[in-house]
Amino acid sequence: MIETMTGKSAFGVVGLGVMGQNLALNVERNGFPVAGFDLDGAKQRQMAAKAAGKNVQVAGSMRSSWRRWSRRAGS
Repeated sequence: MIETMTGKSAFGVVGLGVMGQNLALNVERNGFPVAGFDLDGAKQRQMAAKAAGKNVQVAGSMRSSWRRWSRRAGS
């Protein structure tokens, strides 16, 4: 789902081409919540489809990505 994100992620990926998508999915598979962003709307939608049901969120804007990547205090 492409959205404005309000939660926190442990890992962020800027650029959701082939390498960025695979990196994000690998990190999620190893137990970390992931946020991703790409300027290309088609790549955003492709990643959102691949990540359905996983702990990966695709941001619709860089601003929401930045908020998502901000680390929680004490973590």
